[in-house]
Amino acid sequence: MKDHAKTKQALIGELTSLRERIVNLERSASEQKRVEEELRESAEKYRLLFEYSPLGNFYFDEKGVVVACNGHFVGLIGSSRKALIGLELFKLPDQKVVEAVRQVLDGKTAFYEDVYRSVTADKATPVRAVFTPIHLEGKGVIGGVGIIEDITERRRSEEALRESEEQYRTLVENADEAILVIQDGRIKFVNTRAVVAFGYSVQKFMSIPVFELVHPEDREMVIRRYLEKINGDAAPTRHTYRVLHKEGPVMWIEISSILIQWEGRPATLNLITDITDRKKAEDALREREEKYRTILESIEDGYFEQDLAGNFIFINDSMSRIYGYSKEELIGLNYKQYTDLEGGRKCFHIFLNIYKTGKPGKIVDFDIIRKDGTRRHIESSVSLIRDPAGNSTAFRGIVRDVTERRQAEEALNKSFARLRDALSATVGAAAMMVETRDPYTAGHQRRVADLGRAIALEMQLTDEQIEGIHMAGMVHDLGKISVPSEILSKPTRLTDLEYRLIKTHPQAGYDILKDIAFSWPIARIVLEHHERMNGSGYPHGLKRDQALLESRILSVADVVEAMASHRPYRAGLGMEAALAEIEANREILYDPLAVDACLKLFREKGYHFSES
Repeated sequence: MKDHAKTKQALIGELTSLRERIVNLERSASEQKRVEEELRESAEKYRLLFEYSPLGNFYFDEKGVVVACNGHFVGLIGSSRKALIGLELFKLPDQKVVEAVRQVLDGKTAFYEDVYRSVTADKATPVRAVFTPIHLEGKGVIGGVGIIEDITERRRSEEALRESEEQYRTLVENADEAILVIQDGRIKFVNTRAVVAFGYSVQKFMSIPVFELVHPEDREMVIRRYLEKINGDAAPTRHTYRVLHKEGPVMWIEISSILIQWEGRPATLNLITDITDRKKAEDALREREEKYRTILESIEDGYFEQDLAGNFIFINDSMSRIYGYSKEELIGLNYKQYTDLEGGRKCFHIFLNIYKTGKPGKIVDFDIIRKDGTRRHIESSVSLIRDPAGNSTAFRGIVRDVTERRQAEEALNKSFARLRDALSATVGAAAMMVETRDPYTAGHQRRVADLGRAIALEMQLTDEQIEGIHMAGMVHDLGKISVPSEILSKPTRLTDLEYRLIKTHPQAGYDILKDIAFSWPIARIVLEHHERMNGSGYPHGLKRDQALLESRILSVADVVEAMASHRPYRAGLGMEAALAEIEANREILYDPLAVDACLKLFREKGYHFSES
């Protein structure tokens, strides 16, 4: 019994122990299941990370054979997973890849960056890769992993950046301006133009304190503005000053400066233009302007500039004297304020014509009314002022006060008119003296003078020529006072001796008149009025234009009047006979233009001799 009880107790203990073992086994199985589940989850995470990584991933074993790769790697290589699994890396033609795999299997990390050309597809891709070894505890390196990045876009960006940098470098090196980067009072960068402009090499530029290049008289100002720029103060962006060339000459520069960051610190970027020649030209221009201004202020004539509305915008001192206003009062004064209605209209039309045609106005004269109400007579010449584009912007002109000169001219003209009247009366008296000795030709000289004037008018000669012909006609036979009166009034044909004596009257008349200071060639016309175009006339047998035009005109008038009028030795032949004579001998004996004008007067315009 006792043994039976002991056995039962042992069985209960064993059962309890068995239950505990079962519980432990169940607990162990549950833990193993949990661990296995965690391992599966972890493996799945790593698989997903491996497969969906934005980079190309692949594994290779200790023999350098690809055992796994993700889809991105397949895409980079341009092949298929089937073609890539089992790829022997040591057999690749790209020795950089082979060397990287060898380093990894030696336990080292390796890097690769190049254009990889796939052996499983026709594709070349710029890539960057990191190869790392896989260590297994107790076994060492069992393979490696490669992580691949497609750097095509980066390469493109870098190339674009290089091209951009090269373009900017080309622009900087070929710029017309000298370009300097200044930091801490030292030159950090210069372009080729700066080297040429200043005469220093790049190395020398870098070693010179920049302000030593500035002219001593401008140095303080330049340093002050540089510090203002660096400190962010409101300093002028553009200014000019003098600098020193390596060889010594002083240069004027114009500099445009902005604040930049250079290697992480403040600096100034400076664009410099050599304006030495421009400065010299400006100085020369200022000197010329000052010279011209001095001349303008010194001349007696007035100089003015007016806007297109006729208001003074610039005047010299003489304008103030001429117009009787101060310079301040004249500026802005309109032409209507110093002219009367007639003068204002005249000014308006003059300026309008100049504006429309663009041609300078010749000297014009008009009256102005001074500030004190007195009138002055002025002469003015005007032209347009144009801008560089050729547009009319204003008028400029010269004014001269000719009041005294005009008064003197008027007095002189009156005196001249009196002298001319006296001269005409004297000539008329001389003509009467001839006619009193030859009553049969009374009125001949006056009629010849009138016809000569009419022919000259028809031929549109000048007023001076017309008056000279008329004056010469009045005395063309003055020389006959040296011929005996019985020959002049002889009723029968003249003998050869008498005719030769008559032919001396042109020379005699010339001798009487040659020393008188006429305004016209009176003496010569008298001398030549019997010359003929073919040289058959007298006293010198002149041909064509050897005789004055006035003489040739007077000869036509003399022949027509003489033939049409009575003479002591014959009756008048009539006007038609006279006209027929000059027409028949046109260009032979008589000037053709004078003949044509004479014929037109009588046949078309009804000219006739006065009976008085």
